[in-house]
Amino acid sequence: MADSVARSRLSDALTSRRGAWISLGLVLLLMVLLFGAFGSAKAPGGNAQAPAASESTRASELLKTFPDADRQSVLVVASREDGAALSQADLAGLKDLVPVLGARAAADPSGPMVSDDEKAAAIVLPITASDSNAENAKAIAALRADVAAHAPDGLALQVTGGPAFGADVASAFEGADFTLLIVTILIVAILLIVTYRSPILWLIPLVVVALADGLAGRMTAA
Repeated sequence: MADSVARSRLSDALTSRRGAWISLGLVLLLMVLLFGAFGSAKAPGGNAQAPAASESTRASELLKTFPDADRQSVLVVASREDGAALSQADLAGLKDLVPVLGARAAADPSGPMVSDDEKAAAIVLPITASDSNAENAKAIAALRADVAAHAPDGLALQVTGGPAFGADVASAFEGADFTLLIVTILIVAILLIVTYRSPILWLIPLVVVALADGLAGRMTAA
């Protein structure tokens, strides 16, 4: 009986106007304290999000011990705009392009290597890859600008390879996450407004989710 009375009093206290404001205040205070405690945390890059004992992290650390582990190859592929075979003048122009591209290389470029049908040639350019997608994309953009500025007449030059592919993928999805987030929030907000039929109550679940997501990100980055 005593337990029932105690539970009833606790329920009344929590559901009363004053109790609700006190509960909300305590939750907000707890969130502020947690954000303050993890405020300096930064999200790790690369495989740092994985546990230290995981195979991906161990493999990443092992790769760093190899010489030139941060180097990746970029390919500059050339072909004639009219689809014909490459002439000796075209190959000479590509050879003149090699030292220009070498200014952005981590080692001496090689090529041009001509295909069996002599309709395409490739220059292999080793570059220093970064853990940052933004830095890699910036390096590829600068390289493509150099290629476009010094391309021999009549040749179509394309920059490809691992770093270039990664930069293209990152560029294709640039801004997509933000757009998807906004669309999702709008859809959820409409559903909550229809459900609660209130101009205010729909904000509470969204605020709680936003705070929880932000706090979870800080805690996992700590």
